[in-house]
Amino acid sequence: REIKCLVSEYSAAAKDNRSQVIYCFDCDDYDIDPEDRAFLSEAEQYCKRIGADLVWFCRDIEQVYLGEQVHTSQKKHKAASFRSRKSIQNSEAEKLSFGKYHASSSNILSVLDKYLERSR
Repeated sequence: REIKCLVSEYSAAAKDNRSQVIYCFDCDDYDIDPEDRAFLSEAEQYCKRIGADLVWFCRDIEQVYLGEQVHTSQKKHKAASFRSRKSIQNSEAEKLSFGKYHASSSNILSVLDKYLERSR
């Protein structure tokens, strides 16, 4: 409900405003925990039903971008360091364009490529 309200507000602000809802999830233990796998399946179905996109990170965003698991207490520090060093520029596009869940990968570029033009 909250997302629909925000999309409506954005659309009403100007005639040419367009939006697309994208849900992002860490896969966590998708390959060994049936509950995690069921959650992702439900999220996929929900996104398909409402016309939203689903971005996933296997196992989590830190493992995809940093190549390592990060303790909860260090996540803010690691994210700030990643941002300040502009480490996103060193990310491997192949790891960010997977079609199926795979360790240390994501589908974020596959989704964003539908809406944004990438500089090469």
